[in-house]
Amino acid sequence: MITLHTVAGEQAGIDKTHSVMGRILKNVNYLGNDTYPAIIDKEIFDKAEEVRDKRAKDLGRVVELAAFTSPPPKERFKMRKADNKMPVDPFAKAEYLYSLIESEE
Repeated sequence: MITLHTVAGEQAGIDKTHSVMGRILKNVNYLGNDTYPAIIDKEIFDKAEEVRDKRAKDLGRVVELAAFTSPPPKERFKMRKADNKMPVDPFAKAEYLYSLIESEE
């Protein structure tokens, strides 16, 4: 299997690491925009991304996250009355105020 580093260094004369070459291949500016002229067409750009994705999957470098289900949020809250001894420190004050919140369920 030919690596990005091999292609960049030996075949294209670009002395960059594998990760730098990967970022270059993902750079959509090469498709052209208001600032940059297009130096690659969309079809080749998309094909390169397709090949990179396939190789990553084949090598087990893509992790599919399992579906995560969280409990439904509690929607009804009430706040106890604060006493007159409010902390001065903003972090302690926030912690104190959050401690006053109670669920109605």
